Amino acid sequence: MATMQGRTTVAAGADSGNVLAGLQEELLKRPSAVRLLAVCDAILTVQPVCSFLVGDKTILDAQGIMVAQAANRITVPDDTIAKGGGAAGSRLTLRFRNADSASRIFNWRVEVQPLG
Repeated sequence: MATMQGRTTVAAGADSGNVLAGLQEELLKRPSAVRLLAVCDAILTVQPVCSFLVGDKTILDAQGIMVAQAANRITVPDDTIAKGGGAAGSRLTLRFRNADSASRIFNWRVEVQPLG
């Protein structure tokens, strides 16, 4: 299983762009199952959201992200917010949107499990 993970800061009223762009597993090499885990550091007024696409399939579209008790790390499997799958050559896209009045920190992890 391949794992991509990171910590992304998104300014108030901004979109992160694809945080998986340029990473080794951004394009699936074989048919695979994927799992997304993500948490946010805090929510002031508006819940931040994420969108997750596998190829042309939308797995999440503006799904709210929960605040973690320990937002500096991911807890497996508690912080799982989506599961899906894709064919070989599918591009993984993960974006965060922060409509809040302050910057937010997102911790995320994408696990790719080739099938077969």
